[in-house]
Amino acid sequence: MLALKNEAILETMQAMEAAMRQSDEQRHEIKHHIAALQILLQTGQQDKAENYLSELASAVDASGAQRYTENILIDAILKDEAGKAAQGNIEIEAEVAVPRELSVTDHDMCSLLYNMLDNAIRACAALPEGKRKIRLKLQKKGNFLAVLCQNPRNGMVRTDGEGNIETSHTDGAGHGYGIPIMRKICEKYHSVLLVEFDGDMFTVKTNLRLPD
Repeated sequence: MLALKNEAILETMQAMEAAMRQSDEQRHEIKHHIAALQILLQTGQQDKAENYLSELASAVDASGAQRYTENILIDAILKDEAGKAAQGNIEIEAEVAVPRELSVTDHDMCSLLYNMLDNAIRACAALPEGKRKIRLKLQKKGNFLAVLCQNPRNGMVRTDGEGNIETSHTDGAGHGYGIPIMRKICEKYHSVLLVEFDGDMFTVKTNLRLPD
């Protein structure tokens, strides 16, 4: 998780550098900023590195790379998953409205989003290219974090006698993997994981209560 944060910080700085290459003077300055960030990260000064980057990002247009959110961990996860999706010609449409800091632990956020998006990518890979699209929405509302992930589904969804989705490599919807893990995370934050499959659409959503 720390590696993800560090990678996101350096990738953003490198994108800034690329966007400023028309000016030799600006390029010279941005290289100094990258060097300073590397020193902060190598010496374990994570908070200072994040603050440094935040100040620079507000002054420089990082038009060379898509940025989903100011939250560094979530941004790194989405960039990582978008890269996986692109390999299968799958589009991820992300709508993210969260602050730079959330009271969800890094471990829980990684487990929730990676399982959610990996399931959706796996499901879309079985569809014709024109239908390979994932919609992800994260929004902080008061003391809650609303999370929704939707993707088209292919074939029947296999469930057990209680209506729970079965984990199986032959599952036509491509879901089931990691759902028990996501359910436990939701329970930890006094929420439930809602899994719906109506028509041709599969939806996974929750509303996590954020610790004070």
